[in-house]
Amino acid sequence: MRKRRYTEAQIVTILKELDAGRPAAELARKHGVHVNTLRLWRSKYGGLDVSDLSRLKELETENSQMERIIARQALELRAMSVRAVVHLVSRAEDGIASAAIGFMNKEITGRVRVANC
Repeated sequence: MRKRRYTEAQIVTILKELDAGRPAAELARKHGVHVNTLRLWRSKYGGLDVSDLSRLKELETENSQMERIIARQALELRAMSVRAVVHLVSRAEDGIASAAIGFMNKEITGRVRVANC
């Protein structure tokens, strides 16, 4: 059997027919999908209009762009903090240098190392 790909607008119109009272088995047979597919579509697209779908797509695109920006900034911030610690270590005296190295290890690994007692 050939696999069909329905657009989101087509899915919304099929779900509107389902909400209007047509039996799920009849709709599934008419459109060549399984009844469980209709249930999945209802859980994902239930209650949406075609205009809502376009807005949803815009928001998802904007959200992914924002996530990339935040990840990039977090990476730059971590790199700057490591650079600052390395600079501190290069200029510090012996006693202060060991504390700075411990801080740098904590920053790089993201956890606190516990000394053996």
